[in-house]
Amino acid sequence: MHFVNSIVSLDFHLAPMVVLESTPSHRILKFAEGILTKNDVMLVPALASTGLPEPRCSALSSCGPSEKQISASGRKTERSERHKRPVCAGRAPCGQRMDDWGIESSRGARIIPVMTDGTIELDHGAGGGLSQTLVDELIAPRLGHVYGGRMEAGAVPEPQSAGVVLRSGSFASDPIFFGNGDIGRLAVCGTINNLAVSGALPCYLTLSLVLERGLPVSDLARVLDSVREAAVEADIAVLAGETRVVGGGVVDGLAIETTGVGELTRESDLGMTHVRPGDAIIVTGWLGNHAIHMLSLRQGLGLERRILSDCASLDGFVWNVLEDYAAEVHCMCGITRGGLARTLNELAAGARVEIEIEEHRLPVQRETAKAAAALGVDPLCLANEGNICMIVEGDAATEILELVRWQPQGVAAQIVGTVRERGGSAVTMVCEDGSEALLEPLYGAGGAGL
Repeated sequence: MHFVNSIVSLDFHLAPMVVLESTPSHRILKFAEGILTKNDVMLVPALASTGLPEPRCSALSSCGPSEKQISASGRKTERSERHKRPVCAGRAPCGQRMDDWGIESSRGARIIPVMTDGTIELDHGAGGGLSQTLVDELIAPRLGHVYGGRMEAGAVPEPQSAGVVLRSGSFASDPIFFGNGDIGRLAVCGTINNLAVSGALPCYLTLSLVLERGLPVSDLARVLDSVREAAVEADIAVLAGETRVVGGGVVDGLAIETTGVGELTRESDLGMTHVRPGDAIIVTGWLGNHAIHMLSLRQGLGLERRILSDCASLDGFVWNVLEDYAAEVHCMCGITRGGLARTLNELAAGARVEIEIEEHRLPVQRETAKAAAALGVDPLCLANEGNICMIVEGDAATEILELVRWQPQGVAAQIVGTVRERGGSAVTMVCEDGSEALLEPLYGAGGAGL
């Protein structure tokens, strides 16, 4: 079942408005801020096939600065003007809601109540009227103005540059809601971060939902709200998507698959082939917190309020680093499933280099270390959802670390090691007692596959 064009198109260059098809002429429905929800109702127009100009807001169009990103980055005030992440100049203001509808004419539109209760049934994925109801009355309203307008299983953006990057991801979470996030935020942030470490500016997102029969509609609504909020924060649009319903016990309630579309807007060449001896290794955040947070929830350990998930979008964070140090940053990788151990071993094998890290430099919270020891797991093999491994020029490492630490998601960042020599692929850890040990990835999940 495919998403369809059941939502209005916006042209934010002319002040937010919706063009409705009506006979004999078009009626204009004006509203204040571009948010499409009000008191759990949704105004859905008849589809318009007009000669009006195409909306001029495109995430791959010419860009302007965004105050939102720089305020989130935590940079010094006197430097902030130089480090604003470009976003589409035509986007609606983020995080704003309208208090009232300013309706010039309501003909050609109908009020559809938003689904708020019940459960997902197999017929919701059968492609019939109930499938369309799921889209019209729940998915589209909850996504709000980040919904792309032409929502089918496929969509073709119109990039303004040749540098387009695609990254895909699959996301499952048990439980689907956790202390400071949920599977919806996890999916959006994870896809954005995959694009960011490639040096791309995130622009579009596809969203495919695999729903389990019996999933409460209220739970799906919460997840979709989180998708919308995370997309607004990152200033991206949900361009296409699909839903499918499966039997009970198949996907732990809900699974999400995404594809992110990003644009290369600067001269940067990132990749394992650029890693060389003498490079420094920076880890940008606490290690293992997301996995310990989730394990605490599953097993009732009561640690989830002290050890929070690190789930966050890092695109503005990465943009600020590359703005100053694009030539000095050689490679970036997200530290996700399998933890730092897996990330470093993949780097060493891909670049054919040997890596050495120092145990006392690793950013591991004391509570995380204690919990991991009690559970019999290694923080270096645990999943993270808002952490990056940067391989940077050794001479610039201290300056890059200082810049990373200026940003909220980088306060715990550390230089943890160096690239030693070519020809091998071993990752060695110098322990606190001076001994050395090989750091190897886990063969199985071992608590890290969250």
